[in-house]
Amino acid sequence: MMMVLIQLVVVIGVAMSLKRVWDEAGSGRWKPWVYSLGGVAGLLAIFYIIPETIFDFTSTIRQDVLKEQFTIKKLISLRVELFRADVLRSLALIIIATAVVFVTLKGILKREIETMQIDGFAEKYRENLSLIEDDLGIKINDRTSVGKYLRASEAAMFRTLNSMTHFRVLNWANPMNDATTSFYFKSVGGYHGAKLRRYQDYITYVIKPQLDRFANAVQVTKNIEGALPILSGIGMLNTKYIINASQRPIQMPNALGPAWVVNNVNWVKSNDEELFSIDGIELSDVAIVHEEFRDYLSEDFGTFDSTSSSVELLQYHPEGSTYKVRSSHDGLLVMSEIWYPEGWSAKIDGVDAELVRANYILRALPISAGDHEVKLTYEPAGAKIAGVVSGVGSFLLMAFIAFSWFMCCRNCTTLRE
Repeated sequence: MMMVLIQLVVVIGVAMSLKRVWDEAGSGRWKPWVYSLGGVAGLLAIFYIIPETIFDFTSTIRQDVLKEQFTIKKLISLRVELFRADVLRSLALIIIATAVVFVTLKGILKREIETMQIDGFAEKYRENLSLIEDDLGIKINDRTSVGKYLRASEAAMFRTLNSMTHFRVLNWANPMNDATTSFYFKSVGGYHGAKLRRYQDYITYVIKPQLDRFANAVQVTKNIEGALPILSGIGMLNTKYIINASQRPIQMPNALGPAWVVNNVNWVKSNDEELFSIDGIELSDVAIVHEEFRDYLSEDFGTFDSTSSSVELLQYHPEGSTYKVRSSHDGLLVMSEIWYPEGWSAKIDGVDAELVRANYILRALPISAGDHEVKLTYEPAGAKIAGVVSGVGSFLLMAFIAFSWFMCCRNCTTLRE
């Protein structure tokens, strides 16, 4: 029970300390904090220098079974080595914490930088909460934030988090038939009765085989980080984390981001060649493009370092995102968005541009050297006409209801007379 109490008190104490540092940011009152943290660091330094003078590294309370396996000198040496490693790590953390507290209280690190990010989240959260309140027909506050209303508040938070994070997550347990991950983050998998044929092909012939090879490699080598390059297929989909309920998330170092620029194109003549060429290609530098798009692309973009280009996602929306592209050479902008030709169009700096397909399932766009704004829009053919027809139909329905009501009232009046 005492251990549980310590865990609670330490966390509360840390939270109170961080709150005080935040409130005093830029005040210049850094000396008490730095002196106290420096005192702790000094004590740890003494522990590191003369550990055997202060502590006894053999058990005097209970039987020390390791004495039967090691000599006393060897046993103490091993324990001192472990102790010093822990002290050194704690000392490093104290030094980092002291530096952060100092620059915050001194005013070097501006609090407004973090406030801007928090305000952005809070504004989006209030917007999502308002939508949920309209659906439920209730105002959520401190008195109503219980039960289902508490879950509604949490749903608004998760919806906000989902809209503000632009990487994807793969759920290792059942990625292609479980939609719960999409409640929290953008997901590689999920479930829907109707499936895009190309994406289903990609799941069957690229993602699943790579996941199987990854699992086998980890089982044999016990080296997760070393096996991650196998998963180039989900890296192309900007998958930043693999999650598993029983383990910590695995971070993907080869996630390519929302979009990137390549200067090399591998031309293929068939859909099968396009699909099966993906495995083993350095997708950050090379795009696989079908011959049907040759008229839209230059034969050769030239050779340039991939670091000479950058892509920033300015705005995300399922019906069209906006990118800021900066490149020193002509190239092909590959976007981590699934190719679907019907209804999608693109503009570069306000000028119409032709979308092409790359890597079997992704959208791509030829881009010239310089700084550009790329905007994608989804406007399916006939959508405006359908909207007009729907509006006219609604008007006629309302007119019919009004006319029927008028005739009913008129007949009732005639009968009374």
